[in-house]
Amino acid sequence: MVEADCTSPHEVRAFRADELEKKMPNNTEALCPKCHAPNFKPWPDLDRDEQIAAMARPTKYTRTQRKKHRICTRCWFEQSDPKTDLA
Repeated sequence: MVEADCTSPHEVRAFRADELEKKMPNNTEALCPKCHAPNFKPWPDLDRDEQIAAMARPTKYTRTQRKKHRICTRCWFEQSDPKTDLA
């Protein structure tokens, strides 16, 4: 027999909001401007499989230029990283 959970609906909503807040990035730079997913990463943050997938996409950029870009791992949108453009 399973015991009923005695939490109120307010406590459940607060818990869910806290969990969502932990999953969302703190800044909007991490959001893809095209699909708005929190998967917009600079090249060094991509894992090996993501880097291979990104390199397989057709583009006009060289390999060196691409490593300075931010890439969405959901829709594969690619944008130059403003932090590296200033350097």
